[in-house]
Amino acid sequence: MKTNSKSTTSGFFFFILILFSLGLNSCKNNSLDPGDGREGVIVSPTFFSFRAAKSNASAIIKVSSYESTSVIITDVISSDPGFSLSMITTPDTLIPNGARIGELKLDYDAFNGSDTVKIVLKYANNPTADSSVIRILGPSKIIHRIFLETKSNDIPVAFSPDASEILFVSDSLGSNQVFTVNRFSKQVKQLNTEVAEFSAAGYSPNGDYIMYSSKKDTASLVYLYSRITETEQLVLSGRGEFEPISMSSDNRFLLLNRFIGFLHHIYLLDIPNERLIPIMAEDTDDQAVLFEPGDQRILFHRLEKGARQMYNIRVDGSDLRKISDGEGDDVPVAATSDREYITFYSDRLGRREVYITDWEGSVLQKVTDNLRLDNPVDIQAEYQKVLYRSIVNGNPQVYESSYNGEADLSYTAPSQYANEPVKYSKDGKLILYYSKRPNAQIFYVDLLSMRR
Repeated sequence: MKTNSKSTTSGFFFFILILFSLGLNSCKNNSLDPGDGREGVIVSPTFFSFRAAKSNASAIIKVSSYESTSVIITDVISSDPGFSLSMITTPDTLIPNGARIGELKLDYDAFNGSDTVKIVLKYANNPTADSSVIRILGPSKIIHRIFLETKSNDIPVAFSPDASEILFVSDSLGSNQVFTVNRFSKQVKQLNTEVAEFSAAGYSPNGDYIMYSSKKDTASLVYLYSRITETEQLVLSGRGEFEPISMSSDNRFLLLNRFIGFLHHIYLLDIPNERLIPIMAEDTDDQAVLFEPGDQRILFHRLEKGARQMYNIRVDGSDLRKISDGEGDDVPVAATSDREYITFYSDRLGRREVYITDWEGSVLQKVTDNLRLDNPVDIQAEYQKVLYRSIVNGNPQVYESSYNGEADLSYTAPSQYANEPVKYSKDGKLILYYSKRPNAQIFYVDLLSMRR
């Protein structure tokens, strides 16, 4: 895999420590790096972001320079009249020549987050160098909404394409059953009619169908639920464990993984003709991830020499292409709807991090580099964002980053709860996740005010 030629200029380094007072988010050791409670070095160019817990608050930011030169604030961008910035050192210099530490104070006076504040920092002796940016989000910028405060475990699977509905699995009836809930009316509907242990896969691209499966005795049962006729159809019953993955855009083909004989295999189900089609010979361990937009190719990963590697192949089983060459696992998770990028996780450098590549494997962009265990769960083209899961203080949390790793935001940390991200809505303005409190509860993050 070739490395993206787009490089990061490390013209200067800042160490930023946020001291909280009067209602800002608190965390371990009274410090905050992008959401995880660690102090750390930010390499230019980068975005450092945090969120004010409420208005009428203040914070002090200490900035350490590893160079004996001045660091100045070149720009403060905010249309919110409730935000102000006051210098603690000198009026025009954040860090004077020869000094190691300077301070600036942020004051929130009825700061409601109508606009994100952006503070740009540069070296005084090199104003053309890349800048570091501090962003502050007002408390109203991020809204968390909870669904169905029940005593059962409710695990969300996906938003419907129009985001009006959430598909989820619940053990409220004693075993996992498949349900939907309307996002506005909160009306709940059970989809499966058989009594068994079910798992759900998601919606068809146009939202007409919902895919789910169960196991009965030694057979796997795969179902489609029509949202138009509100009927359930058994489309496959077979030996081994069949798992529906995704549907073609014309609703004709169902992409399936099958686990049998200690190996995973990929199949297509021709629904109208009731024909099960193997994609490759059954001597390799392959797991499908999704259809390429346009339904011409399948993205999958293969176990070879003890590690998972990324491939894609035409739906007729021809033109196999390997698109990764990492030393460790390279496991694809999601792709953008514009056929541009794939997000995957890799432990090629010794720890699991989030990466982006294209369908040819010709570019490589590392998204995270934070000494945590990170897994991507979704990628969004319009806003160029990656949704990922990161372990913080032993608990998974919901994070989002831009493609190049800038503007890394935590939407749930610091938290004493385990928060598992699931998916974006199709338009990228909602993030679905669940929180274990202690039973799993459905939440979503409303980013409508940030996604303009």
